[in-house]
Amino acid sequence: MFLESQCNGATAFDQAIAAAVSRELHRTAQPLTILQGLLELMLSRASTAEECRSSLERAIEEVHRLTSCFDDVRKLVGLQRSASDIGSFPLSILVADVLQNLRSQLDIAGVAVVFNMHPNEKSMNVAVNVSHSRVFNAVRLVLMTLVNCLHAGDQIKVSIEKNDSNATIVFWPLSHSQPGVIEEQYLLLSTLISRLEFAQVLFSSVGGEVRLSETPGVVVMSLPAAASQPTTQDRQRKAMHV
Repeated sequence: MFLESQCNGATAFDQAIAAAVSRELHRTAQPLTILQGLLELMLSRASTAEECRSSLERAIEEVHRLTSCFDDVRKLVGLQRSASDIGSFPLSILVADVLQNLRSQLDIAGVAVVFNMHPNEKSMNVAVNVSHSRVFNAVRLVLMTLVNCLHAGDQIKVSIEKNDSNATIVFWPLSHSQPGVIEEQYLLLSTLISRLEFAQVLFSSVGGEVRLSETPGVVVMSLPAAASQPTTQDRQRKAMHV
């Protein structure tokens, strides 16, 4: 029964990757078509230097889009290989490292991330035993996706919890924008599930799940928690009884 469950899970994961790769390849159709049209236009008529420059700049933009699409395809295909950096680590440390990595982007966007790294010892000790790089990149993707839905002055609250045998990271976007802008953000946040597709596939490769909460815009990432480490109080009690 266990082997059957593993096979079913592996098959579902492979199907998810195949579907994501197919969608990424489909995304290349538009920039390829535009690029072809620009090149044919430049070759079919004598253009001024300014027109050639404008067409070349547009062509370069489309090449960048294509490169991004093919890079995503490469990453998706790579998820079918076993990760080489599996280990146990606290989620609070990983989230703090992601925020450090994104500091400049967050400053430019004007979006503040409120994350109390050690709100309590229980939260501090929530650990997982999976690929560090895949969890890091998935958390980074979720944060940047939310940032792209917000405006300067807005916030994202991040918390870490442990429910039963699962460790969870919760992202709660808080908008302080004007009413018209808030409506625009609500529409963006309502399409989050499609924007988070790559993060979903990446996180599922380590046995995790990315989902939306019933509260609009709130993203929950969960994965099996590692065995709990003894807290300071536990160690102190043990020392007293030795």
